[in-house]
Amino acid sequence: MSDTEISEALSIFAANCKRTRNAQGLTLKDIQERTRLTNTYINKVENGRANISLNNCDKIAKALQTPLHVLLLPPF
Repeated sequence: MSDTEISEALSIFAANCKRTRNAQGLTLKDIQERTRLTNTYINKVENGRANISLNNCDKIAKALQTPLHVLLLPPF
């Protein structure tokens, strides 16, 4: 994967996390409590400003009760 493809994947993940969290009526604090990640870090992830690990992607996906691969799909 090129740096551009990785950057695009992170942007897609960020937007999908934020959209999913909002659709479920969850707050950053709710996700923080479920993942043990900080609110600041989760905010950075959702705004595409964090280079998130696959492990943390999985934690957020589980907190959102959404399969990880769904959060990596581009919007249609």
